[in-house]
Amino acid sequence: MMNTKFNADSIKHALVSVIAVSLIALPLLASAGTTNSADKKSSIFYNAQSLDNSSDQEILYAKLKDASRDICGSSNLQMTGSVERSLGNDNCYEGTLDAAVDRLDNSEVSALHQQES
Repeated sequence: MMNTKFNADSIKHALVSVIAVSLIALPLLASAGTTNSADKKSSIFYNAQSLDNSSDQEILYAKLKDASRDICGSSNLQMTGSVERSLGNDNCYEGTLDAAVDRLDNSEVSALHQQES
């Protein structure tokens, strides 16, 4: 049987290595009348130490995009049924993703976001 020693530093390291990024949809006038996205939120859990790896940065950024789309809804006209709602959902998505990337405060993920903007 393996003897495992826990000390305050290892516990702190374990707690710090898993961080939650919460996305909170910003209230946007364009979508306020059609969806209530301002009340929706999502959390993404990731290992902060793994963000040194470019593939993990891309995976995290993809998760931020997916969560932002889930919060705001589709911008596909056939799915929304109106141009106004499609534009509102798209504006919500852009604002939510911008806020999530800013809140994450990771230069590599920010660079990925800038490339796609």
